[in-house]
Amino acid sequence: RIARRRAILSPAPGGKCGLIMTMQQQAARFGIYHHAADNKVVRINSPYWFPPEPEWRKVTGEVNATLLDIRRMVGEQGLSADPDGVVWTTIPLLDEDAG
Repeated sequence: RIARRRAILSPAPGGKCGLIMTMQQQAARFGIYHHAADNKVVRINSPYWFPPEPEWRKVTGEVNATLLDIRRMVGEQGLSADPDGVVWTTIPLLDEDAG
């Protein structure tokens, strides 16, 4: 069985489309990310938006992790002084979707 590789094209500066990353590369970035300043986490399971580093740190690649498990992992990884205070947030609305 031959695995198919698909790539996402996205407008680059100047309006030209360029290869961003393969679906495999995108899937590797899916997971739960923590924002230390706000003590919030977000679930990323689509290529719509990826959290910028270093503000966001990947906690786990398990997109179905529960908040209790995420709080435990945040504490174990030393990402927050108050892991029990970690709450969910939503991904930002991109400009192109705001119209």
